[in-house]
Amino acid sequence: MSASSQATRPRRHRWRWIAVLLLGTLAGGVWFAPAIVSQTSLRHSIASWVTRGWPIRVEPGPTSLGWMKPVTLRDLRVHDADGQPLLTIKELRSEKTLWQLATQPTQFGTFTLVDPIANVVLRADGSNVEDVVAAFLSGPTTEPSPQFRLEIVNARAEVEHLVTKRKSAIESVDLKVACDANGINLLTAEIPSKSATTSSEAGRVAIYFGKPVTESNPNANGVAARADGVAVKPDNDSRQLLVRAKDWRFDGLSTLLARWQPKCELTGVMSADCRLSLGEAIEGKGVITVQALTAAGLNGMGADRLRLSEVSLRGNVATQGGKIVLDQAELQTEVGSLTATGSVPASGWSFQTVNEALSKIGRETFRVDGEVDLAKLAALLPQTLAVREGTRIDGGSIRLALASQPEDDHEQFQGELDVARLSAVADGRRFEWETPLHALVVTHRDGDEFLFDRVTCRSDFLQADAKGTLTDATFQLRADLDRLHHNLSRFFDWGIVRLSGQLVASGQIQRRDGDKVELQTKTELTSFELQRRGESPWRETRLEVVASSKARLTAQQQLRSVESASLRLASGEDRLDVTLSGPLEWSSPNARWRAVADVGGGLDSWQARLRPVLVVEDWQTSGQLAAHAEISSDSRVIDVTKLSVAIDNLNARGPEWFIQEPKLTLETAGRWESATSRWVAPQVAVTGTSLAATVSNLDCSLDGAKAGASGDARFRVHLGNVSGWKVQAQQQTSYFVAGEATGSLRFQQRGSITTATLDSTVAKLALATPNERMQSGWETAWQEPQVTLTTQATFDSAKQSLRLNETKLLADGLEVDLAGQVAELAATPVVDVAGEVAYDWDRLTQRLGESLRQNVQLTGQERRQFALRGPLSSPDLATTQRPRLSNVSRILQPTDSSLAALTGEAALGWQSVTLYGLTAGAGDLSCKLTEGVGTLTLRDIPVNEGRVRLNSQLRLDRSPALIVLQSDRVIDKVRLSPELCAGWLKFVAPIMAYATRVEGRFSVVLTNGSLPVSDPSSGEITGQFAIHQAQLSPGPLANQIVTLVDRVKALTKSRSFKPDDLLSLAEQTGPAGNAGRERVWVTLPEQQVPFRLSNGRVIHEGLTLVTKEATLKTRGSVGLDESLDLIVEVPIRDEWVAQNKSLSSLRSQSLQIPVRGSLTRPQLDARVLETLAREAFTAPVENLLQKELQKRLDKGFGKELEKGLNRFLPNKKK
Repeated sequence: MSASSQATRPRRHRWRWIAVLLLGTLAGGVWFAPAIVSQTSLRHSIASWVTRGWPIRVEPGPTSLGWMKPVTLRDLRVHDADGQPLLTIKELRSEKTLWQLATQPTQFGTFTLVDPIANVVLRADGSNVEDVVAAFLSGPTTEPSPQFRLEIVNARAEVEHLVTKRKSAIESVDLKVACDANGINLLTAEIPSKSATTSSEAGRVAIYFGKPVTESNPNANGVAARADGVAVKPDNDSRQLLVRAKDWRFDGLSTLLARWQPKCELTGVMSADCRLSLGEAIEGKGVITVQALTAAGLNGMGADRLRLSEVSLRGNVATQGGKIVLDQAELQTEVGSLTATGSVPASGWSFQTVNEALSKIGRETFRVDGEVDLAKLAALLPQTLAVREGTRIDGGSIRLALASQPEDDHEQFQGELDVARLSAVADGRRFEWETPLHALVVTHRDGDEFLFDRVTCRSDFLQADAKGTLTDATFQLRADLDRLHHNLSRFFDWGIVRLSGQLVASGQIQRRDGDKVELQTKTELTSFELQRRGESPWRETRLEVVASSKARLTAQQQLRSVESASLRLASGEDRLDVTLSGPLEWSSPNARWRAVADVGGGLDSWQARLRPVLVVEDWQTSGQLAAHAEISSDSRVIDVTKLSVAIDNLNARGPEWFIQEPKLTLETAGRWESATSRWVAPQVAVTGTSLAATVSNLDCSLDGAKAGASGDARFRVHLGNVSGWKVQAQQQTSYFVAGEATGSLRFQQRGSITTATLDSTVAKLALATPNERMQSGWETAWQEPQVTLTTQATFDSAKQSLRLNETKLLADGLEVDLAGQVAELAATPVVDVAGEVAYDWDRLTQRLGESLRQNVQLTGQERRQFALRGPLSSPDLATTQRPRLSNVSRILQPTDSSLAALTGEAALGWQSVTLYGLTAGAGDLSCKLTEGVGTLTLRDIPVNEGRVRLNSQLRLDRSPALIVLQSDRVIDKVRLSPELCAGWLKFVAPIMAYATRVEGRFSVVLTNGSLPVSDPSSGEITGQFAIHQAQLSPGPLANQIVTLVDRVKALTKSRSFKPDDLLSLAEQTGPAGNAGRERVWVTLPEQQVPFRLSNGRVIHEGLTLVTKEATLKTRGSVGLDESLDLIVEVPIRDEWVAQNKSLSSLRSQSLQIPVRGSLTRPQLDARVLETLAREAFTAPVENLLQKELQKRLDKGFGKELEKGLNRFLPNKKK
């Protein structure tokens, strides 16, 4: 052997060992792969990969995996597409091993779910379960369905309704489901509930669906044996449904039903024994009994609660020869009953003509009878039936009978409705309505047509008769609406205040020339009035409706075509004309008709006329309407070739708006597609004085989940006119907006997603507020040459969320950027937005209104960020009511607020600020919001050689929202200025109002306070106003008081003073000018003045001021409208009256002078001076008489007086 071959052999052996090692490693990796996956995060990755594209997310917990052992998953969690919990499974285990599952992909075997908990969340438009199921069903189904068996043990469903906040649970459910390639072939379920009879027992309902019960399959999981126990001959394709219930309470279903009826309450105890065999023929029988049934909260029931001791439904049903056969089908309650026996066709129903329907019914034999006891029904449902208050219905019945009995190929049908013997008791008086209504229809076939032998309707208010065939007949109707209202209003209160008038109708159908038929009808309503409670009346002096048509029939006496038709309504100046433009081929499946309609008249009368079918709550309209429409249609589409509407002198008044437009027009054309519920219009144009809009390529769909709209709109809005609509509708308005807004809006919806792009500009924008000083008119608070708003938004109707992708507001000196989303719009909206605001105060303040600009000046270029997160709903920041709050403690009581969970932050900064006389340097006002409570902070900053700080709260967790002021020294030794005296200080210290010159300092200490954000003037504040030795040149009020003091002093010191001089002074206390008073200074000494804001007035006590002549005090209140209600205390100094003995009675007294009027025009009450003058005159005279009388008494004048009296009184005993 050569050396080279000897060297090669070891290499070959080495590669073999390497290959074996690699294969062993690979095999080991594959073998241990399940264990590795189960113990690492790979199980989460694999779960995400397996469920990719599904509307769920799966999070497996501890896992046991091995090729040769069953799969076991524990603490399995399933979330929906929004990440909300959908399903939690304590344990999931497979019958087959992992190897068997991998090698048999369509034979899964049995899976067992232990203690699963399903979280069902209901909304107004669906639920999380419906969303997931819809997503699964909308996916591809190309792969064959696997065969498996699912066993669910001890399941629990937790149901929550988001809107009503109701919760319930269905517990201890056992379920078995088996599926093959054809779908479900076996289902058994056990659903327990608390028993109605004994709390310790458990009611239950058991369901079985699968192969019929046989000797080899006698129990069907135990359900069949309990349901019947009888074996039947199996059919390979047949299935059997068995339901057995005993004392099963269905109270928990109320929360599920809230999905459709939010206020629904349903309770009761059900027992059932039902069997239904499904095969080539269907055969079933059963009994269902519900005891102690209670239903409430359904639409139209009001506060009624329907309580029935027992409801039973029983009978037999089968299919035979293409018919549905009912045998002894019966519904029984204590209120009424319904029975049905006979057969009806299972298919082939057609109601295109009355002839076809009668022919179908007339060939069968059946009878339906029903009866309702009106007295019992009214006692159970008084609000549903609107029984008049204080009235008890004690008699009456409704009877229905339908019968079909063909004899000797003679088809006939009879129907009868009888409302009889209605009686009631009210206020101890009994009254009856013997025959409220009796209707009878008797018909039979006569050749190819049905002949109506009798069609009658009789009552004391109504007579109606008809006879003939469908192609040759006459009818008459006469109704007395006064009598109808009289009879009904005795028993029921249907909200009708008045109903009166006479209704007469007649018509005939005549056959002419073989296949031609003419129809003529005329209806006349005279002296008609209908008024519902709280609504305007609908009145018609004489309303006439005339209809006519000409048609052709087929040989089978069916309608072939309509040659012409017209409808005309006339009432006064109101008109409605509808005319068929061409023949309509009725027999063609795609028949197309064309019509022209014209409407004209008063908008108010048409609103009243259409109110029964078109309700516009709380709106009253007037104006002249003219509308024209050209329409063509077939079974698939309705084409509106032209639609034009013009309204002249439109006035529409609602709760918050009063729209006034000299002329408003609408022009459009489009197509309605019935199959897809879709409206498409190339262009819609609305034009008016105040607004105009044009929408191009409008595409609207109303098809359930696919509902949506798209289009391109351009608009123009005159904001001043629109604000005027608001101002004229409301007595109190807090703002007025002027300017012209123009822009475009592009919107498009695909599926549940709607995207919109808005680009708008407002030119000459102005914001005005009421001019409180002028008591009328408006005062410009802000004006802007141009504001631009752009945004891109996305609305998801499935998730009920709105996302603002890019929102930007631009103005000269202002830029706002905003992004975020608002979720859960259908329930409680949750906001999560953030942004940044940049502003240049130097430019912004220049656009403040003139009065504001005089008092507010800021400088600096700043940029701040803001954010807002949490549940959000309509905040109470724009209420039209002005709540008056009695005290601060009541304000802070917890109240229901939907903003209590909001968090966020915002701030405003400046380099310098002058605010109503306060001048400060750089500062920053910040607000940090946590769970609806915000902290407003203004750090200690220098202002007018003093200090100002603020630490208060913004309480969004209260309703209305409040600013709560904390106890603190907010102003510390700030220098006074004329601007401050002309600003807010005039309310706290009215003597300082509009002082032209002032020196000194002041401080303000707040005790507490609370101001509603929507109306700060209705809030309350208490505190102290500290004056640190101030001097001022008097304003209008102080000047008038100083003038009065000077005059009083001058007159009292005069030796020639007479009491009439005070009366003369009283007449001179009118408004005084400032001429000659510029040199006068008033001093306010160091003092603490308590004040409080309450009910829109600032009240102060004991403000002391010192003039050259006297020390005065003021007390009272100043309204925020500057109205005065003050008392000025002027002391009479002793030296003023020392030289005039006639005024000695005024010594050490004080004049209490009331002051009314306003701060700019104060009015001193002269009646005080008049009283003082009288006192000054009478006091000296009284003193003189008293002294003289005393002298006489001292000289024996008493005895002389007694003798004189005895002469006039001789009978007096001595």
